[in-house]
Amino acid sequence: MAKRKKPRRKDLLKEPDEFLVTTGRFLRLLRQYGKWVIAGGIVVVVVGLTLWGWKLYQDRRGAQAMELYLQANPLYERALEQPDSPEGRDFLQKAVDRYQEVIHRYEGTRAAWLSRLYRARANHILGRYQEAVHDYRKALESRHVTTEIRPVILQGLGASLMASGELAAAAEVFKEIQGLGIRGFDHLARWNLARCLERQGKVEEALKIYSELKEGSSGSFQQMLAETKVRRLEQGRP
Repeated sequence: MAKRKKPRRKDLLKEPDEFLVTTGRFLRLLRQYGKWVIAGGIVVVVVGLTLWGWKLYQDRRGAQAMELYLQANPLYERALEQPDSPEGRDFLQKAVDRYQEVIHRYEGTRAAWLSRLYRARANHILGRYQEAVHDYRKALESRHVTTEIRPVILQGLGASLMASGELAAAAEVFKEIQGLGIRGFDHLARWNLARCLERQGKVEEALKIYSELKEGSSGSFQQMLAETKVRRLEQGRP
C-alpha cells in the first residue's frame, strides 16, 4: 500500500489560514449587513431593559399594594372583636373601604386578591351576600389560588349562596368541595349540603347524609346534632 505523500511546508504556507478566511467572511458580512446587525442589537437591548423595568415596576407596585392591604387588616380584626355592635360594624365598613382601595388601585397583585377575600367575608358578616358571592367567585378565577386555599374560598362562597337563598347553587358548591377529597373540609361540606337539601324540601336526601354523619361522629357534639336532625326529620315524615 502506497504511503500518503506528506505535504511540504512550502505548500502548507501557500494554503489560506482558516481563521483568517472565516474572520474575513464575517467582516464582509458585517460591512454588508452592518446596519441590520446594529439595529438587531439595539432591539435586544431595548427589550431587555423593558422587561427589567417592568419587573421593577411590578415589584414596587406589589409592595405598595401589600402595605395598603396590611393597613386594612387591623380594622377587620377590631371589627371581629365586637361584630354585633355598631362600633364593630363601623370598623368592618372601614375595612371594606380600604380593601376596595387596594382592589381598585392594584388589581392583579396578590394583595388585591387577599383584599377581595377579606372583603367577601366582611360583606357576608354585614349581610351583603350577593356582593360576597361576587368577590368569592372573582377570587376563584385568580392565578393566586392554590390547592390549599381553594376549599376555603369555596366554603365561603357556599355559605354566602346559602345565606342569600340560592340553595341549589350552594349545594353544587358543597358537592364540589366534597369532590376535592380534602379531609376536614369534606365533613363540613356534607353538613352544609344536608342543610341545603333540608331547606329545599329534599328530606330523604338530607336524612341520608345526616344518618351517615351520625354514624361517623361517635361520641362527639356533632353526633348529637346529627341524631337530633335525624329524629326531627323522621318524625316529620308523612
